[in-house]
Amino acid sequence: MKHSILFVFISFFTLSLSTVFAQTPSVPIDDETKLITYTGVVEVPKTTADTLYARLNKWFNSYYKNTAQVIKEKNDAKRFIEGSHRFKILKPDGPAKKGQEPTMVDAGLVIYTINVACREERFRYEISKFTFKQTAAFPAERWMDTEAKGYDPIYVTYLEQVDKFANSLIEELEDFMSTKIVAKDKDKW
Repeated sequence: MKHSILFVFISFFTLSLSTVFAQTPSVPIDDETKLITYTGVVEVPKTTADTLYARLNKWFNSYYKNTAQVIKEKNDAKRFIEGSHRFKILKPDGPAKKGQEPTMVDAGLVIYTINVACREERFRYEISKFTFKQTAAFPAERWMDTEAKGYDPIYVTYLEQVDKFANSLIEELEDFMSTKIVAKDKDKW
């Protein structure tokens, strides 16, 4: 009897752990820095570095409401922009009602950096340094350490939101940079 109860407990515990690990999103980790880092080089054939840099400036101005606060470094000669911004993450407001998704509420802000450089026919982006804004800095990579003291299963949801946000930002950047912009001069149509 003791062995069967112990077996049921161990089976339940193992199943619970495998469920938590299976739900952890696959976020890219930089080998050197060990930080969550989204990088890519996008080819844009027959496009000069100056044209790509002009598009990059337009993208920053259209994507962010206040670029003066976002852009931390802008180097026209190197065709490079470094920015820092934040986005809101959510958490469930208690258990979900049967058959429904839980109501989500504000859990705080995640700050990140974005660096984009342009060259002839290509640009490179890097989105990294995701930090949960609290009294002290809390690197998002700590959400992946399920063995850490104070680990909370809600961190899986936070990582999913970081991944979804970063992939959406990358998609918008790539689309914008790869699209030819038509001059809006009313006399040249």
